[in-house]
Amino acid sequence: MLGKATDLSHEVIALIEDGDAAAYYAYGAKQVYSMELCDDVCAQGTHIVEALRQIAPQVALFPATVRGRFLSAWSAARLATGLTADCTDLRLTEDGLLEQIRPAYGGNYAVP
Repeated sequence: MLGKATDLSHEVIALIEDGDAAAYYAYGAKQVYSMELCDDVCAQGTHIVEALRQIAPQVALFPATVRGRFLSAWSAARLATGLTADCTDLRLTEDGLLEQIRPAYGGNYAVP
């Protein structure tokens, strides 16, 4: 996920839970913020939302884990923003907008 983020932007900020910040810098993050891992996932979501409000990124990427799915939805709801889950690819358009590619209808939908 960090590799894709660095493909999209040169200003990657990583928000990590008690991790090794040096590894994130080594893989392209320009800034790394570490927060304590909470047992209460709702409290963790609140901390992430507070951090996102302060950082004010244009895009936030979350891992497609059970916890990441919950935290992405929690954050999007509290920030009153959109959410696209299960993306198979992300890229920037010529206008600099984020294009999110994801399967639809079990991958059986084709646009004419």
